[in-house]
Amino acid sequence: MKTSVFSRKIMFVFFMLFSTSSNAEAINCNSDIFKKIILKNISSIIDYKFNLKATTSDTNILTEVFGQPPDKLKTITTFDDTIDSTTTNLYDGNYQWVVTRRGKHKQTIRINLSKTTNRKMPFDTNYYIFGTGLLSGEDYIGTIRNLLSIYNFRAKCDKEKILFIGEINPHNFKEYAKNKKSFKKNKAQIISFLKRFSNLLISFKKNGFLPIEYTLGNPHKPNLFHVVFSDFIINQGLSSNTFKYKPIKDNEPIDITKSLLNQTLIK
Repeated sequence: MKTSVFSRKIMFVFFMLFSTSSNAEAINCNSDIFKKIILKNISSIIDYKFNLKATTSDTNILTEVFGQPPDKLKTITTFDDTIDSTTTNLYDGNYQWVVTRRGKHKQTIRINLSKTTNRKMPFDTNYYIFGTGLLSGEDYIGTIRNLLSIYNFRAKCDKEKILFIGEINPHNFKEYAKNKKSFKKNKAQIISFLKRFSNLLISFKKNGFLPIEYTLGNPHKPNLFHVVFSDFIINQGLSSNTFKYKPIKDNEPIDITKSLLNQTLIK
């Protein structure tokens, strides 16, 4: 069947429009460009609140996260329904307070931040609450910034989200680990992390560039760590009471600052 000159022109214009659109999408879905935008956005955060759900092969962990850069952080972590346990981890700028509740039993731990941290890493006391969905010794901003720095990414985009597909960069991770108390002088732990968490999938909303979820671990092996973000509230003015420790009746805090400092010296 013959086509008219007019029809051929329409088909040519349609083809050019389609090709241009596809090329534009490929150009716009650039991991380096999106990383710069995300890092710029988190650097302007004054305070934040959101929820995390972390899932491993055998448990679900729910965490409420409150933060006020540079040195205020509060997480309330509840383990799955089979365990009646809640851990509140509070950094008020002077101390880290960890209140653990198991049934009716409560215990409070106190750590002096001026003796165990520095300005660059205000949450890295070497006493961590695992399973929160945040990197050990990091707040939300530090978690996102460091995840984006220690993996090499390519990006996939659709209308609503950007998916970063990452493989760990051993050099970048070792540079990061140099300053972390959990890894300092511990080559075995560094090697273990490189093997276990060799891959990262992390997605962000195109509207606002907030994280949606991430999966950490080798996709060909078990024990993947999956985290889902929800209910973000950014720069809405958290109450000053959010980061104040409230003493608990008949629950004298146990100060473990000296013990942590001794552990650091031994390593």
